[in-house]
Amino acid sequence: MGEHIGASRPDDAEMKAAPRARTDSAAVQRETSAALDPGSTTAPAIGRPQPKRPKRSPTFTSSPDVPAPHLLCPGCDRFLLYRETVISGVKPIERWDYFECRTCGTFVYRDRTRKLRPAD
Repeated sequence: MGEHIGASRPDDAEMKAAPRARTDSAAVQRETSAALDPGSTTAPAIGRPQPKRPKRSPTFTSSPDVPAPHLLCPGCDRFLLYRETVISGVKPIERWDYFECRTCGTFVYRDRTRKLRPAD
């Protein structure tokens, strides 16, 4: 009756791993403090801000290299009239094709997702 239910003694492998875990933790702390020290050259800088990606200005065209798809209006099943394409974004480059329906209004087709939705 002297045994505890659910309690277990650590075996030799666990006892030997415990000092190594403390050593690994100390190494991580040294690397982190070296990275945050601006005069240190031993580790890469973690706290420095990354350079921002250049913003790409949108390109508007009515004659893109790859022609816009022929789409049907989701409301009245008539062919949509192509208006223009907007190409923009950082990476990956995004493309939006604008269409118009005579009865239902303006729609936007996003090339990456292949979804047609009403324009705002």
